[in-house]
Amino acid sequence: MSVLIFSESYDNSTNAVINYLNEFDIPVVRFNTDLNNDNLCYIKTIDNEFDIKFRLRNKIYSIRDFKLIWARRGFFKFKMPDLCNEFKYSGIENVFQSHIQTEINYLKFFLEYIVENTSSYCIGNPSLYNINKLIVLDKAMQHGLNIPNTCVTKEASFIKEIINEKEEVISKPISNCLNYFIPENEILITQGNITKSLDDIKNEKFNYSLFQNTINIKFELRIFFIMDKYFSAMIVKDKNDPNKKRMMPYKIPNSISDKLKLLMADLQLNTGSIDMLVDENLIYYFLEVNPCGQIEWLSEYCFPNLHYDIATILKKKYETEKSRI
Repeated sequence: MSVLIFSESYDNSTNAVINYLNEFDIPVVRFNTDLNNDNLCYIKTIDNEFDIKFRLRNKIYSIRDFKLIWARRGFFKFKMPDLCNEFKYSGIENVFQSHIQTEINYLKFFLEYIVENTSSYCIGNPSLYNINKLIVLDKAMQHGLNIPNTCVTKEASFIKEIINEKEEVISKPISNCLNYFIPENEILITQGNITKSLDDIKNEKFNYSLFQNTINIKFELRIFFIMDKYFSAMIVKDKNDPNKKRMMPYKIPNSISDKLKLLMADLQLNTGSIDMLVDENLIYYFLEVNPCGQIEWLSEYCFPNLHYDIATILKKKYETEKSRI
């Protein structure tokens, strides 16, 4: 029995955690989603249950071979098949491409469902990699957490309802940031957060976007969690150089951490990274959660034993699941 880890080849944190798991003599199978396409062999029913068979490095595995899965990042991927010439030149190529993509999406959804409901214990949830930001914000408020004043609109006139005329507003993607690389031109197109005044945008045309009022920040918080273990870092701007930031471990008040734990349980997340802000009046604001999480820089600047701690958590869970066989 092994631990199955979904990750990407360039994720150094996965490398570090696997090194510790090797020291613990725990067998690991790593599935790098960026290097593997169309690895699914088949899905079929066995003993009145669905099973997944996939190929990795010329070896075929069953999802039942694993009692612990760490969905660090990535999952099964599928290439869009080439359409035969009769479709390409029939004038309905786009219709068939759209249909095939829908079929692939349904298949991926089912694979996520099987992995989440298999006998294996999952840390991380592939179906929630792209969790809905607006639902997260709503649930955060339900659990008593503050969020910045928020508005989703495509008309600038409505934005002033959440901010004062002299305040700035932050524009964010409703989903994930857009990252698009054009290799032949070596151009990377990104879409991230944009801070502007109301005057800057009132004459602009834009699609539905997420807007939040800016907060007078005392410090930022980056919180990585796995199972019930939380690692929190405070980020403070350098007084002498605003472009520089200092990072240090930070103890979150129990009143905040208790609400975060309830929120993550409600979202069915047992690992990820949380972004928060604390204003000059020490009011805590929840911004978002990234289910994949940022680990490497936290380990470098604040928690030098973080990768060891993660490996230890995986080891304990692996041993617990193994003892149930």
